[in-house]
Amino acid sequence: MSLLNSGFSYFLFYSRLGEASKRLQRERRDKLHEWEERLSSFDSFLRKAEREADRLEPIGVDLETVKRQNEDFEVRFF
Repeated sequence: MSLLNSGFSYFLFYSRLGEASKRLQRERRDKLHEWEERLSSFDSFLRKAEREADRLEPIGVDLETVKRQNEDFEVRFF
């Protein structure tokens, strides 16, 4: 009877271990997918910001031009 109980205990242990392993793999896969989605969104944001920055004129050399550019920038982006 002891061997039977011992074998059953091992079976339960490995069965639970297998279930836990599958659950952890699933959670890891889900987190990876979530991370990939965030990374894709961030990449899109950066590409859009680069396009916007490319449209801006070069920074002026005199104070009045810089002030005007700053005001234009604040109106455009904030």
